[in-house]
Amino acid sequence: MTEPRDSKITITYSSKWNDMSSRSGFLWGESIPEESLTMVLPEPEDLTIYQLFKWYLKFLRHFGFSDKAILKGLANQLFDEVVTDKDLREIGEEYGFVTESDFADKVEEEAKKKVEAKEEWDRLKKTEGPMGTVEFINND
Repeated sequence: MTEPRDSKITITYSSKWNDMSSRSGFLWGESIPEESLTMVLPEPEDLTIYQLFKWYLKFLRHFGFSDKAILKGLANQLFDEVVTDKDLREIGEEYGFVTESDFADKVEEEAKKKVEAKEEWDRLKKTEGPMGTVEFINND
């Protein structure tokens, strides 16, 4: 039998402005001088990485970040120089994107295929059937 767990993740943000009169641009009645936000996630061991990220994204949204700003932050972490090209390629295969260096290689490869296909088509247009009995009809 599994022992009951008493674990949780808590994220807390709180702020208090001591001297609001010295704040440049502070408009009385439009800003909050003190605020507190706490989110608690009980038993995080049972969650997947995707569920944990979703929970943290909720916190960031409550904190005031837009989805676009959050995505920029995630992209910054994903494309950080510490992440290896091998890791990026594996993630790219799963989510359907390619790295810039791989994209250049793919474009070059596709260009070669196109040239080879045109050369093969030109060769076939010049070829007649056995004994010269088949004529090529150009429908271009």
